[in-house]
Amino acid sequence: MHKFFARMIDAFRPAEGPPPATLFAFFRWCLSGAWGGLAIAAVASALGGIADIVSAVLLGYVIDAVVGSSPETIMGEHLPLILGFVIFFWSSAPRSSACRPPRRA
Repeated sequence: MHKFFARMIDAFRPAEGPPPATLFAFFRWCLSGAWGGLAIAAVASALGGIADIVSAVLLGYVIDAVVGSSPETIMGEHLPLILGFVIFFWSSAPRSSACRPPRRA
């Protein structure tokens, strides 16, 4: 997966003409071959932010459920919520680690 993203941007591609004089035109000129990679990074960042928000909301629900219940009845009253919380974190944790670069020995 890391090699796929590494090949998306040709870092040694020759420039198309001289650099423009205005700032935003210069940004477009500099990033001309990187828009696809930047779009993927923006989407991944937005999805990561959404996952963080969902995890905070779920954690708040679980905390409210725990505070409002007795220790004897919490599992009976809130089992679907607790299972949803556990399933969300088990399913989202491996995806975040899959985006990391491979470890070097």
